[in-house]
Amino acid sequence: MSFWDMLTSHTKVAGGSLPLEQITLPVAASSATTSSHSKCTWSSEERQLFKTASFITTCARKLEVGSLVKSNACWLFYKFFSIVQLEHYDEYVVAMTCLFLASKIEETPVKIRDVINVAHRTLHPRETPLQIDQTYSSLVDTLINFELLICRMLNFKLTYDYPHKYLLHYLKSLTEWMPAQHETEPYQRIAWSILNDCFSTKICIRNRPDQLALASCYLALESCDIKVYMQEHAEKPWWKVFIEDIRLSDISQLVAQILEMYENETAVTSFTVP
Repeated sequence: MSFWDMLTSHTKVAGGSLPLEQITLPVAASSATTSSHSKCTWSSEERQLFKTASFITTCARKLEVGSLVKSNACWLFYKFFSIVQLEHYDEYVVAMTCLFLASKIEETPVKIRDVINVAHRTLHPRETPLQIDQTYSSLVDTLINFELLICRMLNFKLTYDYPHKYLLHYLKSLTEWMPAQHETEPYQRIAWSILNDCFSTKICIRNRPDQLALASCYLALESCDIKVYMQEHAEKPWWKVFIEDIRLSDISQLVAQILEMYENETAVTSFTVP
């Protein structure tokens, strides 16, 4: 079950996850959820980029490269198309190249032929596998050339301060603060799912990694209707313990972006696994 399904479902899990309309959010974020779920606010370019990012996620899962490689590939993909125009490049070739490049950056390299074969099989599930011919060799050369192009366009700044490490720290600390009855709550898994989902859109390049991790954690706690223990007696809100300069309005804006992403996702036909 996806996070959106869990968030909007009335099915009780563990301590009982709340439906979307019952989640207590900052005012600005709450107002973002009042729009119709059937209306997509993304532009045609944003919809196409989302579909291609979903393609990256599908291929990464089939290649079994892990969430960090997938996240890095999506980050490279969105950083590249924040510099160039979508109509000038084939987005699926760029996506394949970003996945291949990300696997090397994270020191879990996959063979270029595996990336090509998985991508081709994912895009064309009813066609026969690619043969080792001139077309295949040309595709290999194209990916190698695009790899250099992406590196040059990003000025070889290929490392990324992952929000995942911040989220792990936040969840570990929150778990130690929570009473024992919350140990079985799914908020940790939900927070991780939210954060990974954020790499399907430009949210991953528009926001600070530590704040994005914190917003994912905040939304996960609210979706499970969990209040941080003894918060009412604390000197400062729990989120300021992690990020001193963050404001509630900052969390509100980030949560609004995340909820908008899920609302638009339900209105867009994303790339589906054959």
